[in-house]
Amino acid sequence: MKYALTKQEKDYYCAVSILQAVLRAEREELSQDEIAQALNCTENGISNEQIKRFLGKRGYSFKFTRWNEIANDARDIWLKMALEDNHVFFSIPHLRGYHSFLISNFSFPFMTAINPATGLEEKINYYDISDKEKEVRSQFAFSLIKRL
Repeated sequence: MKYALTKQEKDYYCAVSILQAVLRAEREELSQDEIAQALNCTENGISNEQIKRFLGKRGYSFKFTRWNEIANDARDIWLKMALEDNHVFFSIPHLRGYHSFLISNFSFPFMTAINPATGLEEKINYYDISDKEKEVRSQFAFSLIKRL
């Protein structure tokens, strides 16, 4: 899917920027500050529960899945199927918690993801994630958003 993502306006707005792009793709326009305020976003970020409540009020489901919760031999198929009827972003450990990327395409073994820090698409090799050390890999997570 093509997204019109606006670069994150504050250094801790990566998820806010992604939510703005997802809502925009669904024809709902909100500023990043409006979304951040509704989420009670702080420099410490936001929780999955805050995102779930915010989206639920707008008629969307939100599901958070850790990398290691998906069967090892089915992760590529799971991701391809998830992208068929969901907006998907993934989060990785970063300096101050996590940083998220919005996935716009998956053609095994490459994910095309938009980095909200730069506003640019990046190609990420699926194996770069799957080959990470087990401890780090277990912290990778996918979030699925779907209009109900």
